[in-house]
Amino acid sequence: MSNYHKRFLATTEVVEAQWGQFYPVKLTTGAGSVDKKTGRDNVLSMIFLARADKKRYGVMLEELNNSHLARRIITRHPLRM
Repeated sequence: MSNYHKRFLATTEVVEAQWGQFYPVKLTTGAGSVDKKTGRDNVLSMIFLARADKKRYGVMLEELNNSHLARRIITRHPLRM
């Protein structure tokens, strides 16, 4: 993953040098919005994970996805005693 990570960062740097900082406008404006740095980091993380080698890192990606989904379910439907 090290080489992929280095290439990803280099590509991100070139894209941002050419067109400016990358962040999703819809995520950084309106109700429930986040700051531009957080929005940028979130989207770049999603792109990084989406392009990772599924054969080598498929299990890790599946575990990350399951962990994320479980956390969303727990926060929406907390146990009440």
